[in-house]
Amino acid sequence: MRSNRFTIAVFALVLGLLGVRAANADVLEDVKKKGMLVVGTKGDYRPFGYLDPSGKIIGFEPDLAADVAKRLGVKLELTPVVASNRIQFLQQGKIDLMIATMTDTPERRKTVDVVEPD
Repeated sequence: MRSNRFTIAVFALVLGLLGVRAANADVLEDVKKKGMLVVGTKGDYRPFGYLDPSGKIIGFEPDLAADVAKRLGVKLELTPVVASNRIQFLQQGKIDLMIATMTDTPERRKTVDVVEPD
């Protein structure tokens, strides 16, 4: 049960973070036009996102990103992010969506939208 709540919370946070760029541009339209979804994920935090021996980012976050891209019918590009740059990459348009572990805090809610699970 706890793992289900965590998964729901992570997914809700992901959906909420899409709202940061949505306020500045129609992200979904841009993604469909270019045929590519650029997603920021962790590359150093097992099992969420980490590098395999070939240097490819794998884990829970890239799997979620692949599912989103598949549902949108576009290709996926993963960009590694760290705590110090993930929100900035989203705000600067370097990534379309961020799927990376992050604590929900009142301070962060001033910058990003968070969708509450039902």
